[in-house]
Amino acid sequence: MGLRQVFRFQADAPSEVAAFLRRFSSEVDVEDRGEFFVFRPRAGPDFLFDCAVVPGGLLCERSGEYFHFLGLFLEALTGEFGRVEVEDA
Repeated sequence: MGLRQVFRFQADAPSEVAAFLRRFSSEVDVEDRGEFFVFRPRAGPDFLFDCAVVPGGLLCERSGEYFHFLGLFLEALTGEFGRVEVEDA
């Protein structure tokens, strides 16, 4: 699809990470498939942002005009879980 990265951070359980991802429904359309989430804009620039809950964090792949959403995502992620390490996958 596009750029693929792993976001590593400390979380107590996968369900905590899934609950965090569901909260984005106030900003964008969220397709919840259990431990796999797809984010799409309701309006504005088109993008696709997928996240899979994996041990130790999230595996994310994105394409399109995702930059605004990525900023919101990273700010919320660090606000919720503290330190986040990002590496290309």
